Amino acid sequence: PINGRQDYRSDLLILEYHISDEFGINGTPSRTVRIKEVFPVEFKPAADLDAAQNDVSVTTLKLAVEEIDVDIVSA
Repeated sequence: PINGRQDYRSDLLILEYHISDEFGINGTPSRTVRIKEVFPVEFKPAADLDAAQNDVSVTTLKLAVEEIDVDIVSA
């Protein structure tokens, strides 16, 4: 816990769908990624923009991770 007695770490579950089920219509992911004890170490809300360039603004989030489990889901 940090200030306010709140936990700052969390677990994330990422579901990846095969290109033929791009939007998860069938509801079955082709791969699951479990990321455990995750916390942010850097956040940049947008890229530095320059009016003279054709850049795309991208938000960046870097995470510190203690454990990653990847499971391939058989069809």
